[in-house]
Formats: sequence, C-alpha cells, structure tokens
Amino acid sequence: MVDLKIRPDNFALISTLSACAQLGELEKGKKVHDFIERNAIKVDSFLSTGLVDLYAKWVKPDGIGISGVLVGSSHEGLGDEARKLFDEMESVNKVPREPKHYGCMADLPGRAGLIKEVTEIIKDIPKGGDMSVWSGLLGGRRIHGDVEIVLEY
Repeated sequence: MVDLKIRPDNFALISTLSACAQLGELEKGKKVHDFIERNAIKVDSFLSTGLVDLYAKWVKPDGIGISGVLVGSSHEGLGDEARKLFDEMESVNKVPREPKHYGCMADLPGRAGLIKEVTEIIKDIPKGGDMSVWSGLLGGRRIHGDVEIVLEY
C-alpha cells in the first residue's frame, strides 16, 4: 500500500500487525510500528492491541517493543501497568531507557491532569528529555485547559 502511495487505515495496520505476529515477522512488524510513529497515526485500543500482540510473541523485549506497550498503556489509561514495565526496563528486561520511553511516561499523568507528576518525571530525565517528553506536559495542560507553564529546576 505504501509503495502505491495509499495511506493504510487503522484496520489495514491492525491486520498487517496480526499477520506479522502470526508469521513470526518481527522485523516487518517493527517497520509497521515505525510507520505508525513517523506518520503520527492515532493509536486506538485496537491498534494498541495489535502492537502488544506483535511484541508479546517474542521472548526478549527491546526498546521499540516496550515503547509500543507504553504508548498503548498511555492511550488506554493503564498507568500502573506502564509504571511497572518502565521501572523494570533496565533491571529485569535489560533494555536501556530512551527519551521516547520517558515521553510515554510523561504522557500518562499528563492525560490525567497530574501535571506535578509530569514535572517530576522531567526532572529525573538525563539531559531534560526531548520533544516527546515536553509534549506530554504540554498536551496534558492543553487537555485540561491549563496552558501556563511554570517549572522550577
């Protein structure tokens, strides 16, 4: 579809992820996930499930897989599950935290209006994070009608 310049919808992406999971085509599934992120496609609960299904079929998680689970958790309001996975990334799964992982974690409380928690996450990020982290803060403030930002460092 991409080669034909046809933009796949969520149904096509879910079907493709499912096929990749069933056929053991993790690398092709990662390309689909990358396509989703690069094109800022809205990740709904069905697409989140497709991503989780793809990555859950593999024994050893990686940064991309964890990112997919964190994004899905954020969009579904599964904060406790995301926090547990994030906390265990390095110690249990041996996967280094990257700015995109912190961005997912900043998005969770931001969506719930817990802006103070987002600022605490930002303070713990090496080098202050990247755009994904700050968009979690700004997005949360926008959702809840509070666009004035005051951070104390």
